[in-house]
Amino acid sequence: EIGELKTRQADAARKIEEMTSEINLTTETIAELNSREVQLQKEQGAVQTQQEIEIPRVSYSISLYANITGIKWDYNREEGALAGVVGDESNQTLKAFDFSNEEGISRYEMAEKLWEMLEN
Repeated sequence: EIGELKTRQADAARKIEEMTSEINLTTETIAELNSREVQLQKEQGAVQTQQEIEIPRVSYSISLYANITGIKWDYNREEGALAGVVGDESNQTLKAFDFSNEEGISRYEMAEKLWEMLEN
């Protein structure tokens, strides 16, 4: 009976040791995750600050380019598409353009065609 109690005591001690090790590992994991959370919150703050600076700047640039060139962009097009309207104040005309349906046209060629429309 004493031998059985000693065996059970040893088993219990081993289980306590395993649980203690598991608790320590879990505590370390929690600390790492808390540290990562703080880091991500700092990064989120930096991104928000950058957005607060960049969005007005880009918006102003787009507005400036649109006013200078007379281009009104169609922002509802799929990615890679280039569409909109070019306005010519001197002869009060509008020219629509849509380069999204032309297969194989490069960005350079799109820009060239757009410049041609602006010049004419």
